[in-house]
Amino acid sequence: MTIGEYGDLFEGDIYVGNVGTSDSSLTEKGSTFSSRNLPEQASRFWKDDLSAHNQAFRIRVFIEKNEYSDYQIKKIRKSIRNLAKRSKVLRIHFIRDAPDDGTPFIRIFKGTQCASYVGQVSQASSLAGQPLSLGDECLEKGIIQHEMMHALGFFHEHSRSDRDRYIMVRFDNIMEGKEESFTSISPDSNFLGTKYDLESVMHFALDAFSKNGFPTIMQQTRQAADVGQRRKASKGDIVEIRLAYQCLEGIRSKLDYKSRRCTPNCPCGVNMNGCGINDKTCRSDLTCINNKCKKRAVTFPVEETMHIADDTGFLPPDVETTTHHAGDTGFLPPDADVDTVNIFDENGGTEYYHPDVDNVAHDEGFLPPPGGLKYGN
Repeated sequence: MTIGEYGDLFEGDIYVGNVGTSDSSLTEKGSTFSSRNLPEQASRFWKDDLSAHNQAFRIRVFIEKNEYSDYQIKKIRKSIRNLAKRSKVLRIHFIRDAPDDGTPFIRIFKGTQCASYVGQVSQASSLAGQPLSLGDECLEKGIIQHEMMHALGFFHEHSRSDRDRYIMVRFDNIMEGKEESFTSISPDSNFLGTKYDLESVMHFALDAFSKNGFPTIMQQTRQAADVGQRRKASKGDIVEIRLAYQCLEGIRSKLDYKSRRCTPNCPCGVNMNGCGINDKTCRSDLTCINNKCKKRAVTFPVEETMHIADDTGFLPPDVETTTHHAGDTGFLPPDADVDTVNIFDENGGTEYYHPDVDNVAHDEGFLPPPGGLKYGN
């Protein structure tokens, strides 16, 4: 059990009400922390005009860099980026500066515990952004993804209305005052139609809020080995993200997803199967090849400022451009001055970001080799 995740907020880590730069003043006491005050159904999911660009759903994230070490920042980014990459429908923008024009964003800060709102709230469009607290005890991949999934609009799995078919809550073992953390949210809390997932990263541990060391949750049917695991989002968690964020016109049900995964209204992301032979069932920056949505080949006129990777996928060390130069290993050096592209280098370089320019690096962080994509400056 992670102490920071099972704190004094509603269900341990859910914000309800107003949050400033610190979460220390929030407690579970009083009517503020009641399931009656929580957002309902699809209204909690983030909004993005997908019809305007027909690409991945954009979520902007700002990290209070002065509160974390470089290693911690890298771990937070990598964990959130992994969640987006596996979903194939999200696109995370780690922004350098907090926007001042009302653009909604998530602000990650080092609070006293692990905590987040469920879904987008009005604070997301404020100058302070929507807070997500990651204290020192929260900086593990699964916990970071757990809090990010809260921010994306997902409740704890054990609070589903159908949970009594799969688990038994032992109220006699729960700490006094924590009983409300084990109530079902609402009769329609499973409106996405997914199966109950004992191995979801959103599930409580079997001993959550135990007052005596005995289980507060017992499995009813299938005995899953990893109830309450915090290694990474489960396959079921990834499907739920797709149901909420893949389609141009809002959420879809699991039944609809199973019947046809890729449609013009619900275009698939990179490497998702199910497009048939129809490019229109893939995001606009992709093409359908052998029933799978793949990246389009893009070429630019040859110019002195072009960057072309060699056969290994790296920039050769003698390639010099107007903005940066690859080092002997083929990686961009940490002090590279890159202000016009995203470069993701998780093997020793530095991540750079410009909010108005798309990614030009592929999933592993390197520019692809010739015959693949070529990028101009």
